[in-house]
Amino acid sequence: EGNRVHAAYVSNFSGQNEVYYARFDYALNIQDLDCVSAGWPGCDSYPDMWPCIAVTDNSSINIFYTHDLPNGDPIYESWTGDGAASWGITTDLFLSGGSDMTCPEACLFYYGGDRRVMVVCDGRAANGFHKIYFSRFYDGNWNEKGEKLGNLGPDDAAGSKNGYPQIDYDGSRLMVVYRNSGGSAGQEGQ
Repeated sequence: EGNRVHAAYVSNFSGQNEVYYARFDYALNIQDLDCVSAGWPGCDSYPDMWPCIAVTDNSSINIFYTHDLPNGDPIYESWTGDGAASWGITTDLFLSGGSDMTCPEACLFYYGGDRRVMVVCDGRAANGFHKIYFSRFYDGNWNEKGEKLGNLGPDDAAGSKNGYPQIDYDGSRLMVVYRNSGGSAGQEGQ
């Protein structure tokens, strides 16, 4: 965006996995580098993982990631509206959803001139079933936090069943795709 390359990634430079933001020009010269996750020194001692990024322009940047807490893994958002001069953190984007959230993916789009974001992720419900959840940002607030979008079924023998959701916007509709592995038959795609 704006002749720049934006990236969100995980590094253990600080001794634990943290989410970092980097902005480069097209010659790949670093213009900005920040640790943006909730676990950076001084916040807490829990690692972060699975980042994804949504960029409107060089000033509005949203990074979503899993915060690895002992009693569940919520999705956090680090955001800036001033070109990465300062960062804010929104915790528990899927507060009413399940626990152990993974694989967040975001789509940023405009609807009637309003900047909107929809985030999807995989999460484990209280009954051990995995579901695809979503949260939407519009009218200046996070709304519909942790709403269920689809069922993936119970954990597999390994204790996990990730759907790896993806989201995109075609100018008039949002589309969410995810993997729904149903055992030996596979049943990939949804």
